[in-house]
Amino acid sequence: LDVGCGTGLFVNAAKESGWSACGCDVDKPLVELGRNRFDIELSHADLHDCHYADENFDVVNLKYVLEHLPNPFEVLQETHRVLKPGGMVQIIVPNEDGLYNQINVLLRQKTVGRWGTLTPPHHLHAYTPKTLSLMLSRAGFAVRSTLTASPLRAPYGLFQGQGKQASILTKIIFNLPEHIGRGSALIAYAQKPKSGVASCKQAA
Repeated sequence: LDVGCGTGLFVNAAKESGWSACGCDVDKPLVELGRNRFDIELSHADLHDCHYADENFDVVNLKYVLEHLPNPFEVLQETHRVLKPGGMVQIIVPNEDGLYNQINVLLRQKTVGRWGTLTPPHHLHAYTPKTLSLMLSRAGFAVRSTLTASPLRAPYGLFQGQGKQASILTKIIFNLPEHIGRGSALIAYAQKPKSGVASCKQAA
């Protein structure tokens, strides 16, 4: 399941690789474009409104989604519900602790304030490796790994297709920080426990 699937490129790629895949997105024009372009199952709805069955998916993908949502913890709880025991969730968000982001904040804080990756109304939440891991654990997941990457690198690219065209300076600015765990993109892999663990924890 690809949450925030857009036109369904990821869903189509998964299907071509032999997966039974589907997606959902609140952007109706993008969903309709994907339906017309590919023979795939896309729903114009948010995750909760899709009413997927319990323990229905092996993998859920949330790529650049959580930062836009007013209720990211509830979405993680719903993700936990629809995943099979042992199922995995992949999450990709901007890294608030990214070196490039922190430098940008330092240089601009006198003129625009310290916004970082929190830029309402577009980005409503900001994440670091620590805070994302804590939220996943609170939602009932076992965090398997967190890492950071350059937004120019596939398959985590913010700028699809621009990695090869980027200048040497741009590549240095974006690519070097990932080697010290301070890349601009934050990726987390978490698993729903197979057995012996109750459903996701409730918010306090």
